[in-house]
Amino acid sequence: MTISRFIKNDFQVVDAYEGISSIRHSLSDNNALVVMDQNKPVGMLTANDVLRKPHNLVIDCMMPKPGVSPVQSVREALSLMRQTHTDALPVYDDSNTLMGVIYKNDIVDYLCQAVEKQQSMVQLMVHDLKSPLANIISINELLQHEVHKEEDRKLLDYSKQSCEIATDIINDLLVSELVEHDSPTFTITELGHFLKACLLSVNGLISKKQIVIDNVPPPQKYYFRADRGKLQRALHNVLYNAIKFTPVGGTIHISSTTEKDRFTIMVKDNGIGIPESDQPYIFNKFTRAKRTGTNGESSTGLGMYITKQIVEQHNGEIWFKSKEGEGTSFFIRFNMLSSGNHEKLVLLENEPH
Repeated sequence: MTISRFIKNDFQVVDAYEGISSIRHSLSDNNALVVMDQNKPVGMLTANDVLRKPHNLVIDCMMPKPGVSPVQSVREALSLMRQTHTDALPVYDDSNTLMGVIYKNDIVDYLCQAVEKQQSMVQLMVHDLKSPLANIISINELLQHEVHKEEDRKLLDYSKQSCEIATDIINDLLVSELVEHDSPTFTITELGHFLKACLLSVNGLISKKQIVIDNVPPPQKYYFRADRGKLQRALHNVLYNAIKFTPVGGTIHISSTTEKDRFTIMVKDNGIGIPESDQPYIFNKFTRAKRTGTNGESSTGLGMYITKQIVEQHNGEIWFKSKEGEGTSFFIRFNMLSSGNHEKLVLLENEPH
């Protein structure tokens, strides 16, 4: 995208030898003024110039600003603004004649609106895709009862698997959009009950791969603030990854430790581990580090990105240690609530988990 749509031709001008005190009001209203000397533009003045280089005359306060061409990209213009510590730049045509001014605020406002429109479109498209996929899966299940040839059954199985992978991608896209833009709703949560609820959500996966779960409960009740729905999704992703990359009959250890006013949850598996070359990209959106599981489980490349976003919304930290062929340990750290708030903690004891 070029800067042409952001060029303002109705810029305000000021004489180079005018006193700063007489143009302060005009400067605050316009963000930037084009400086003229004998009816020729010689530069621009911004409020930041006056702060960084305070003098009595406009020309003495003026800091140099690079000119840009209307065909230059928005990326280039923003980079120049950042390098020169300015929120506005002059725009010149091919004959080096001043044709207008671009302002950072105009560009940022436009980009924010464009992102919001794009997000709305993505959400609509994702919702619209869910229904036909669900229909295909239903038709597939009906055909399973009508088909008798083994090779035809295999084709239907491939079709079903493809639809399920597409559905997972769509669901993760929806969740990632919600996580990025919806503020969490916090309630007081007890760690032990919370971890039990998270394990319940993966019971089927554990049974299917005959995974042994070694869950060491916290030695006492620890409380923290959490958006339970979102945070359960984050823990589910960590547990699901541990199950996915652990072979049949493997073991997953879950434990927690405390240090001062913080606790750390550890999920450790003895699975295939993460290749060292993939480790820097684990938390990236649509990460290139996505792999199939030990039983061919698919990956959308969004799970750990979503997890990190949720953990950080809770002012927490997440990191991991992994060695290929030996397994992976994920660590998630949160702040604890002070146990001195007896009224809230007593109420919590009677709250359903």
